[in-house]
Amino acid sequence: MPGQAASIATAHTHDEYADVDHNHGQALRGALLDPNAAYDISTFIPLWLYVDAAITITKITISCDADPDTELDVDLVFVDALIGLADLTVIDVLDTTAGVAEITTGFDDATVPAGKCIGLRFRTQPIDAIKVLSYLVEFDYD
Repeated sequence: MPGQAASIATAHTHDEYADVDHNHGQALRGALLDPNAAYDISTFIPLWLYVDAAITITKITISCDADPDTELDVDLVFVDALIGLADLTVIDVLDTTAGVAEITTGFDDATVPAGKCIGLRFRTQPIDAIKVLSYLVEFDYD
């Protein structure tokens, strides 16, 4: 619907992998529909409300559905809680080039403690031409 934003995400819980040795190479992936409209609601878009165990981010990829005239100005961050966004910590800056960003090294802070909320923080409003922002966050459980 016009003027409404949605985010679709999938992740696996730590318990799903506890009985097998698959605690490495996990992924949080999804899409943010109409990031311009989402920005009108909130500059912080939660992707994972409560990290179930400490994790280390190993790779971040975002991609727009179009090469925007104005690139995205966005960070992947974690906070203590969604309400109030206390103790915001930048995992890394994800500013795009030609609508894409991929980070594999040089993270600002790749270690996310258990219980934190991970999300995208937009520093400027995405342009209306971007209708879908896809993201992939790869991580290992510590």
